[in-house]
Amino acid sequence: MKRDNINIIICDSIDSSLKNINNIVDTIPLDENGNISFTTVAFINGIEWDVNKFDLHYFIENLDINKTAYLGGIEFENDKKAKKRSNGSSEKGSHVNSSQSIADMRFDDVNIPGEGAYELQVFKYENDEVVDLSVKRAEERIKYVNDEHLVAAYSFEVIKAENV
Repeated sequence: MKRDNINIIICDSIDSSLKNINNIVDTIPLDENGNISFTTVAFINGIEWDVNKFDLHYFIENLDINKTAYLGGIEFENDKKAKKRSNGSSEKGSHVNSSQSIADMRFDDVNIPGEGAYELQVFKYENDEVVDLSVKRAEERIKYVNDEHLVAAYSFEVIKAENV
């Protein structure tokens, strides 16, 4: 049975080795220009995957006014070879075609409507459904906000920087 599990967090930063996460948050300060900056970390596990490639697309929704905007995306190719740990041992699991990965994305100076309740939403598109949303217009991107493809959501509050 094919299964995947994707979890996300928002944090201040993560080091380049993807091992040290700094300050997991559920509140993000709004700067004087109406922007927020943050890092996301996605923990991805797949069991019995028949997926060759997939995209994760990140959207932000202002829950107070139900407005959604595209932030960015990342593409993955499923490497079916056993990965190696830092000590040289194999990362093979007990399940056929299992896979695991950690991915980060940094979003700087994201302009938003203001303080309030927000949600980071992550949508997954596989194999032939993979699409580069960065080249699409905003009204075309919103079509990809589809509950069938929603794999993770993370609610957070945006407050004025002086209230942090």
